[in-house]
Amino acid sequence: MKIDYERTGGFAGIRTTLTIDVDSLPADDAVALRKLVEDADFFTFSLLHPKTVVPDSFHYVITVEGEGRQRTVRVGDMSIPETLRPLIDTLSQRARSQRRL
Repeated sequence: MKIDYERTGGFAGIRTTLTIDVDSLPADDAVALRKLVEDADFFTFSLLHPKTVVPDSFHYVITVEGEGRQRTVRVGDMSIPETLRPLIDTLSQRARSQRRL
C-alpha cells in the first residue's frame, strides 16, 4: 500500500507533503496505518463539501493505492469526515516529523 499526503493552506500557506510505502515500514507501523485507512472506510465513504470557504484553513489531498484500488480524496478542515480525522492527524504528524529530520 502506498499513501501520498499533501497539506496546503493555513496562515503561512506552507505546503507539506509525505509519501509512505506502507509495506516498507516496521510491522507495527504498517498495521497501524492499514487500520487507520480501513477504519476511515477510505475507499467508500461519501465526501460532503461545505458551502463556505474558511480563509487560512488547511486543505488536504490524500491518495491511497493498494490491493488493486486507488482513491484520491480532497478535503478541507471544515469538511473532514470524523472517520478520516485520525488518518489525517497521523499523516500530519508523520509529515512534521519528517521535516525536522
